Amino acid sequence: MNFRKYFVSGLLWSTCIFFSLSLPTTAQLNYDLNFNGDWSYDKAFDAFKGFTTKHGNSKKDSIFGIVTFSIADELNNNPDPSPEQIATYKFISENQKFIRSILLDSSKVYFTEYFEMLEGEEWVTEKEKADIAKMDLIHLMSPQRLHILKEHKDGYAYFGIGGHCIWELDEGFGFLLHKNRIITADVIFVAYETYPAQIDNGTYVEPQTVSQYGTKIPPKPTLYKPHPKYGKLKPIEKSKNICYVYDLVRYGYIDEVKELHNEGKIELQRSSYNLVKAAVRYNHLDLLKFFLSKKPEDKSGLLHEASRNKNKEMVQLLLDEGSDINEIVHTTPLDCVRRSYFDTLITVFPIDDDEFISWMKELGAKTIEEIIYENIQEENGVKLKSMFGNNHSLEKDTYIQYALHANKPEMAEIIFSTYQGHDAFLIKKAASFKSESLLSYCLN
Repeated sequence: MNFRKYFVSGLLWSTCIFFSLSLPTTAQLNYDLNFNGDWSYDKAFDAFKGFTTKHGNSKKDSIFGIVTFSIADELNNNPDPSPEQIATYKFISENQKFIRSILLDSSKVYFTEYFEMLEGEEWVTEKEKADIAKMDLIHLMSPQRLHILKEHKDGYAYFGIGGHCIWELDEGFGFLLHKNRIITADVIFVAYETYPAQIDNGTYVEPQTVSQYGTKIPPKPTLYKPHPKYGKLKPIEKSKNICYVYDLVRYGYIDEVKELHNEGKIELQRSSYNLVKAAVRYNHLDLLKFFLSKKPEDKSGLLHEASRNKNKEMVQLLLDEGSDINEIVHTTPLDCVRRSYFDTLITVFPIDDDEFISWMKELGAKTIEEIIYENIQEENGVKLKSMFGNNHSLEKDTYIQYALHANKPEMAEIIFSTYQGHDAFLIKKAASFKSESLLSYCLN
């Protein structure tokens, strides 16, 4: 569901809010920030008390007003939230009635057409329909998150509220605000979205289409240490530290990577990153040679990356190290040259004019289509079952039709057997091929 048409200026809000912002709520909770270096934690707010909905993964304690409260951090030397973020936290704390009205009143304005649609849904209970009719939203939604962004204007940071709701079960609801202005209303992710805030405060800059570093080597990545004030890393610093070694490889800081490896401080291949593949992806031949000298266990996909970059020297090096010119990792290395990086199944580039492709073919490179057709003709059922069972992106219907037309019904059955589905689906699918062989296979 797309609420983009609800992207509004703050002027609309003045027509639908009736609460005074100058009167703070009678606080039953302690709203002191008491910041201790934690940028995200559970916190109770009066504004969120009493909300309940059975839909979504609502916290069991949401009825008590407990939400995940978070503050966006920045890569700078300041271990504390910015003055604008602190001012916004104070504004939120002193205007709990207003925050509550965002949920109970403005939701009626922004999402009203979806309430009308819910009245005819069978899964909506009678109690929920009654609540919808009365516009009693307290039982139809459940706030889960309150987030203060780093973007700011006129001394106050933007903030977002998001959670679960009955009218958008998968993506919930979200509001982005600046003080008493609603900037946008949409699904839950807008509570974190910086783009509308940057548009509103005039700081948005179009993304660069070329590297901002040009031919220069980007600045060396930083390995962050906890600030002495709290002894804790910021979330963004933790994230950067996780990527530190990968970024050293990415930006070509080869000596530093070698030193860390020789000191036993890094692994070449782990679940979160593959440094060997990164060296190939970013065209660092010397680093690849160093990694290969360490005998990495997994070389799968390396030839695909080198072929995508049309790096002959890397391709030859990997072949000399035992890589298969027709290794299948969803596609073959030749497919990676022929097709676009972002869509390996649709956008096909011209083949005959590409010298690199001709060179690959001389080495025996084939497309995945060629390999499949060969295995069908040679009736290599074991290979076909392995290929189609491990690759759900292949167009099975096309190859089943080919096998049937090639009078290879057993190969068609093998490919058909890799379909995932229930009996009725499989029977219908088999019947669509108008093949007695497939239908008999399915029924038996």
